[in-house]
Amino acid sequence: MTILKMTRDVEAPGSPSRTSASPSGFEIRPCTAPTQGLFDCITRAYRGQPDEDGDEALSLRKYFDGEYGAPLSTCSFAAYNEGVEIGASVLSAKPYGALVAFVFVDPTHWGQGLGAHLLARSLEVLPGVTCGDTVELFVHADATQARAIYESLEFSYV
Repeated sequence: MTILKMTRDVEAPGSPSRTSASPSGFEIRPCTAPTQGLFDCITRAYRGQPDEDGDEALSLRKYFDGEYGAPLSTCSFAAYNEGVEIGASVLSAKPYGALVAFVFVDPTHWGQGLGAHLLARSLEVLPGVTCGDTVELFVHADATQARAIYESLEFSYV
């Protein structure tokens, strides 16, 4: 399994917004605490994907417990459809800036731009929260859809 590292600069506060209105029918809210709905969603999102390890819910729990750095709840968002969690973008604080810990969307909602919207929303508010200048993430080399989203948001390979 090949894991790739991608980074981008944290934009200065006041930079133009990259996000448009939320994709139709979805509500976007801050993601501040673990819920069973998020655990179920991440399990469905990773099932059958190149980076599935069977412990996605446990990894998300570790995020909320601070094992990947302090959770940046003001930069983390969840998407809801009729009150049910269907995706999230969650970031952690790091000395250099921030780590994109997870971006995931329930497979029944893939292809609607929701993952890109959630991550763009997280990146939009990040400059006012972190004192670092770099955002990084790690992605499986075979995760072509995820890589396309990250590239569209100006992440580059290191």
